[in-house]
Amino acid sequence: MLVLLGAVVLSAAAGATLLHSITHPPATGETIDPTDFLLTTEDVKFPAADGEMVSGWFVKGRPDGTVIILCHDLGGSRLSVMNTAVALNHAGYPLLLIDFRMHGRRVAGGS
Repeated sequence: MLVLLGAVVLSAAAGATLLHSITHPPATGETIDPTDFLLTTEDVKFPAADGEMVSGWFVKGRPDGTVIILCHDLGGSRLSVMNTAVALNHAGYPLLLIDFRMHGRRVAGGS
């Protein structure tokens, strides 16, 4: 019975550790500058519905263009969508590249 209890506790601890690593990815250090991709960006930050701050880059495009919001995968950052951003911006689209909470660049100033 003690062995079974130990196996259950060990499995629960492993599951909790895995869940934490998935829901709390490490912050990525931004090492790429958008100007390396010939993009002129403006740093933006804005509050989410719960008051937490979200950061991103706005890339200007054609004045009549529809703004496209580019989102990264879990554990990524706005840098992971740079190739797509370059192609879309060269086609004239204005873009917003954002970092989700706990991803990419962390923004101070949330409530």
